[in-house]
Amino acid sequence: AIAYSDADSLELSAIGTSGQALISGGAGAPAWYAPTLGSILFAGTGGILAQDNTNFFWDDTNKRLGLGDITPDATLDIEFSSTSSTAGADYGLLVNISDTGAVSSGADDVQGQSINVTRTGATGGTINIYGSSSNVTADNAGAGTSTAYGFYGSATGADSSIGVYGLATSSISAITDITAISGYAVDISPTANTSYGFRSYVQDFGGVAGGTDTTYGSH
Repeated sequence: AIAYSDADSLELSAIGTSGQALISGGAGAPAWYAPTLGSILFAGTGGILAQDNTNFFWDDTNKRLGLGDITPDATLDIEFSSTSSTAGADYGLLVNISDTGAVSSGADDVQGQSINVTRTGATGGTINIYGSSSNVTADNAGAGTSTAYGFYGSATGADSSIGVYGLATSSISAITDITAISGYAVDISPTANTSYGFRSYVQDFGGVAGGTDTTYGSH
């Protein structure tokens, strides 16, 4: 128990459980704070200890962090659901990187996302390794149009601007297939339309004054 003053006398608090923190009761008795299992504590309004177990959860058994998920399936598991009827942009993950360093020599790399995946040790079976995997579903049940991008790349303003770059290498002697970029298009629509396995738009408006200028739709 902890002794405290209620303005006119000394009182003893209740006996807490080992490891719990004692928090102020204002003008009343202090209380032992027992957050929900897996909660990550943060400073709430007025600096009080707060938790949001449903949206900010730590799975200590499996060492996983869940944002919007209390049963995370990955080291970082993000789940987001929007029911807004107002048009806008919803992001599961948004990364903005700015580099204004006045580099004058050498190689300077700025990466919004860098993924390194290594898989070794298998002695059989079918092994699939993904640097990045994307599954996108779009439904247009009303008026207007919808577009689903499995991956969308846009690059501008550089000496070399590459929307999507694929490089595949292998040192395995019995390798049967090396694919830098692969595309599959499946059309089950009963309405006449156009399907593309690969589609490319290229425009070159550069006022080149000399040298070699080459434009590729696909190379």
